[in-house]
Amino acid sequence: MVRGTACNRTSISGVKMLNMSSMSLLSESLEYTLLTDRFDLALDFIRIVFVKLKTSRENLANAELRHITNAVLFVLRESFKQYVKFWTLKYYLESGLFEHELSISLFSADIPDMIELFYGVYDKNSNTLFKKEVAEFVFRMLEATVNSVRPGVLIPDRVLNFAFDKTVDLVRQFPEHRTQGIRIIRQAEKWMSWEQTLTMSGNFELLNSI
Repeated sequence: MVRGTACNRTSISGVKMLNMSSMSLLSESLEYTLLTDRFDLALDFIRIVFVKLKTSRENLANAELRHITNAVLFVLRESFKQYVKFWTLKYYLESGLFEHELSISLFSADIPDMIELFYGVYDKNSNTLFKKEVAEFVFRMLEATVNSVRPGVLIPDRVLNFAFDKTVDLVRQFPEHRTQGIRIIRQAEKWMSWEQTLTMSGNFELLNSI
């Protein structure tokens, strides 16, 4: 595979050609490596791509961001090994692209999809150390999500309910994250609509948990 940018070129043997000026090929390249069970090669590819994008995310067009998000969702949705999903999201979060997408997407359906899919990675693994690391990523995504709300932007009910429910659930399991959990809930409450407040007031079980 050869990836070309305006300033340099990087190659990884055995991966389909990908011109970085065309992010639409990102999912195709990932699919090519992952569906042929070359997971380590795929992760090396993913790592390099997101390291490059970390310094150029502000220049990405919305369509390019969509292709990147689709590539991450592809990895999370397919039945690949859990460590592949873990490292893919780790590289993605380290690039700052999740926060950048939140700042411009106004809560596209991809945002809750991504968080829910990654929570599934957490939920399906029984290894305590692994679950702790994944939980840290989920907390980060939830906090970034509620922090992206601003005047004129209503947090969708689906996102709000998921943020409350999973924050409470994770704090129960990892009480050392209680302070972060409280920040997430308070920030979400700050921007709730009147209708959402009324709905939440009727959820006594969740209110008692909070």
